[in-house]
Amino acid sequence: MKRRIGPIIAILISVVIFVVLVIFSDTILGDSQKDMFTEETVSYQELKKNHDPSEAARIAGLDYVDSSKEDTYLQKKAYDMFHRGRIAPGKNYVTDVNFGERIMYYLPGSSRYVVAKRYNRLWSQAPLTFVLVALMYFVITDSVILFYYRKRQILSNDIKSVTENLRRVRKNKEMASLILSPDDELYGLVEQTNKISMDINDLRDDVRLRERRFRG
Repeated sequence: MKRRIGPIIAILISVVIFVVLVIFSDTILGDSQKDMFTEETVSYQELKKNHDPSEAARIAGLDYVDSSKEDTYLQKKAYDMFHRGRIAPGKNYVTDVNFGERIMYYLPGSSRYVVAKRYNRLWSQAPLTFVLVALMYFVITDSVILFYYRKRQILSNDIKSVTENLRRVRKNKEMASLILSPDDELYGLVEQTNKISMDINDLRDDVRLRERRFRG
């Protein structure tokens, strides 16, 4: 039972490690995106001095959103956030996160107009690449885990065989010869055990021969 549980636990740990690494990487990406958004809103503020707010937002690469309407996706999100009090004067920068993206909002004044930008999360940047990396990670880690436990099981079986042979010697029974490859960890031990087995068998034959001669 323990042999079956061991690999399963190891694979589950590898899954947890992968999830932690992905979340950590996505957090770093989020910090970088926040810095980018901050720089873009600074550019927006500068452009607004010489351009209409909507035009300034377009030039800065941002969306100019009327949060009093619910016509578009961003307008619905901004409308909802205004009613929940997440976007309000004094809360200039707000981030709304869902599974696939981060939406960052900037409220430049006390009006209902905000500028926003949508950013992909780590797994949404290049979904195919993310899936391939995940598959490679699990193939490599699971292969290493299964190889380790397979080798450990073989080693355990070899140790049991050697132990059983030594028990047979103690009970004055013939030992079974064991054959291992030269690169096996127990090769030297098994070779010596086999030699002991041969020596004991020769000794027994010699004893039987002497007994027959004595009786004769």
